[in-house]
Parts: sequence; C-alpha cells; structure tokens
Amino acid sequence: MEYKKPIKSDPILRFTPYAYAKLLFMRDVGETEVGGYGITGTEDPMLVTDFALVKQECTMASVELDEEDSGLFAEKMLDVGLAPWQTGNIWIHTHPGDCPKPSKTDEENFVKNFGHPHWSIMYILAEGGKDYCRIKFNVGPGFESKLDVQIDYSIPFNGTNKDEWEKEYDEKVIECKIAGFSATKIETFTPYSNDYCDRFQTMKTYKDPQAELARMGYSDEEIANLTDKAVIDLADGKVVVDEDDDFIDLDIYTANGVVWYWHDKKNEYVVYDPVENTFRWEDSGKLVKGEKDWMDDVREWADNHANIVKSGEFYEQSR
Repeated sequence: MEYKKPIKSDPILRFTPYAYAKLLFMRDVGETEVGGYGITGTEDPMLVTDFALVKQECTMASVELDEEDSGLFAEKMLDVGLAPWQTGNIWIHTHPGDCPKPSKTDEENFVKNFGHPHWSIMYILAEGGKDYCRIKFNVGPGFESKLDVQIDYSIPFNGTNKDEWEKEYDEKVIECKIAGFSATKIETFTPYSNDYCDRFQTMKTYKDPQAELARMGYSDEEIANLTDKAVIDLADGKVVVDEDDDFIDLDIYTANGVVWYWHDKKNEYVVYDPVENTFRWEDSGKLVKGEKDWMDDVREWADNHANIVKSGEFYEQSR
C-alpha cells in the first residue's frame, strides 16, 4: 500500500481514510477471512467511501456470502439513494497471513458472482499489509487489468466508529472452525468426492485439525493460508501447495496413489503416476506429451514431498 497523493489521471482504486480504517478493523477483529462490498458514495466510481459487510460464514481461507442478505443489502442501498454500480461492483475481502494472491475459489467467485455488472473489481488485503487489486470489464470483448491502490488523504478523516463496527461484525460474520463442517460440504470437491467424504468421517476424531497440522511441523503462517479442504487433506496425510509453494487451494496434491496437478489452460487436472512415470488428462485419460517444463515441475514436487506424503506408499514401490 502506497501512501501518497493520487494522480487523478492514473487508473487507481482509492480509499477514503475512513473506509480504509474500517477495512483494517474488520480484517483484524477476527481470526478468519472477512468479505463485503466497497461503497462509492460519490460520483467517482474509483473512490471507496465505505466498506459494508453482509451475513457470511468465514474460515481462515474462505468467505461464503449469504445470498438473501446480499439481496437485502442491495435493496437498502437503493433506499438510501445509491445506484447498484455504487454498492455492488467492488468486492473486497481479507486474507490471513502475508499472501494476497487470489485462490481458485476467489477466482471462481469473481467469475460467478461479479460477471453481470459492466465492470467489477476484486480487492484483497492480507494481514501482513500486502494487497491485490484487479478490474474486469464484462462488456464487448472484455478486458482485465491490475490496479494500483491508494488512500486519498485529501479527504478529511472524521475518526473511527469502533462500537458500530463491532456491532456490524458481530451481526454479520460467523466464524467457522473446520471441525464443525459437515461431510456434505466435502462431497462437493472433485476428484474422488466420495473418498473425500469417507476420509472426513475419520477426521472427526481430530478435535483440532490445526493443532494436528502444527504437530506435523507446519508453521502458523502455512496453516493460516490453508483452504478448508486443505486442512482436512493435510491432517489426513495429504499435501496441498501451489507453484510458489504457498499452502493454498488444489494446484497440486496427492490422492489414491497418484499426483493431481491443475492445468490452468486446459481447466482440468493432469494425473501423474510416479510408478509408471506417465501423465494423463483427467477427463479423456489420454497421455500428455510435449509439455516438458511443467511436467518436470510436477516430478520435482513429487520427489521433494515424498517424505511427508503419508499416503504415498507408491514412492516406496517406485524406488
């Protein structure tokens, strides 16, 4: 976050001191992610004057907004004279830890829930202060671009409103612990959804999966960046990392004796069998050829993590 006077001609998302102070409060008051809408209460669509929550269930790595309350929020904003583009186009949420990078869940949510307005913005503020901001245009050929973010200190700051902010947080945010999730939620993940559901039954024996991960040697920062499902996978002997070795989402992991790697361009998983040293597309089952660079990365990842992938007896078979 840069603290300097904005140059009006630059494509910059700007926060008033009040809006940014409230966002910092909402980020730090709990232990989970928190999400809501940036309100632009002036004619300037790039000036966020407030940050508003709707009812949501949050974990350390996810935010699920309540659709009914989101609808009520939109109606309330209309009643006070604000247009939909002033209240529903800027999606803001926080990340525990230092990584503001959008997860696959974030990207899917941005496509699914913010594809209807002519334009929309995703802004992520991490606990360590790093941020990420991107604008997309949903009309014509479409266009996406990252944005700089600044606080506009030319706007007077009339102070915080701690009591009202705490009340809003308490009314809107439900902090969820992974041990309280239902097996039904795990069933929605693919591949091997039934297998995930079965393994979740054994996970119920863990009163505190995060503590189990700490016992296994994962740092507090790594655990804080885990998705809900990753907590279950790791505590059950699985490993989930992305290409930067951040412990987020399902870019690469092991299950049922093979390694699964998410291929962004094909939008499907590639299955790597370390015993046969072969790669196959998940959907067609055809062998993958001619993509040596990322194949080598998957092989290297598999070798580097063989000693901590508890379900990977196939490594012993392949040596």
